[in-house]
Amino acid sequence: MNKLKRFIIMFRKYRYLILFFIVIILIGSVAYQTYKSNKVTDKELYFLNTLVSLCGYKNDVINVPYPFLIHDGYNLKNDISAVQIIEEGGLSLTNWQLNDGTTYKKYELSNIGLDIKIGNEGIARLKGIRVIFKNGNKKEYYFQDNTILGLNNDIEVLKVANQETYLSPDSHTTFDFKNSSNDTITLNKISFVEENNIGVSNLLQIKTSGGSFDKIEGLVVKPEEVLDVKMETTVADRYDLYLVRPFVEFSVNGKIHINTITNGTLHGLPISDSKMEEIYNRLIINK
Repeated sequence: MNKLKRFIIMFRKYRYLILFFIVIILIGSVAYQTYKSNKVTDKELYFLNTLVSLCGYKNDVINVPYPFLIHDGYNLKNDISAVQIIEEGGLSLTNWQLNDGTTYKKYELSNIGLDIKIGNEGIARLKGIRVIFKNGNKKEYYFQDNTILGLNNDIEVLKVANQETYLSPDSHTTFDFKNSSNDTITLNKISFVEENNIGVSNLLQIKTSGGSFDKIEGLVVKPEEVLDVKMETTVADRYDLYLVRPFVEFSVNGKIHINTITNGTLHGLPISDSKMEEIYNRLIINK
């Protein structure tokens, strides 16, 4: 008790001096980070080749992450003031976030997350982003094969039941979905936007209450019935990562509808050491 009392008395006596040193330490830390960032000559953002093939309903907001390499001594968060998207088809940016990642040979694998609102039905393209810096400079980064399909949600009956895959290190993904309506439906196909860039390989396994199948066409799904899906997707070798979200076309009461399922799977994470070396050499060494 006496020790606590002496500590309180001493703290009161020297509190301004203690606060002074705390402020000095904080200022020094900020100054060091600024000095460290200013010493870095490489302040470029090196975006990975990322394929985006997504779909959603009109007015939905979906998050799209874009990974990039950046020198680990450069504090981008201190320099950037705004981000804008370059698009066609009625997309809009509602929010953005800078997310730190792991370091590889003095470069950090970070990502910028874009919250994209789907404004129209039909195909829209996210062509790139415009980064605005606090000094007034602007820089544009363009992407290839980034497509978002806006759907009409006149009837939404197919929903994930219990599980889905958000991250996959390879081309495989698993999920389930159920018929949440009171009607029996017939499935026509499972597909992606821009089928010339991505497709479903022969490895498609679907389990229902009636057995296992290797194709979706013609499957009849009763109300509340759950389907387990294992699927392998195929893309071109030029992509480092790909973010895809499938849609299902089905018939109910003689009419054809399309529903999106899952929140999408980001394929290629975590990145293997050999793949990271290849990306580093391509973007940094051989730039």
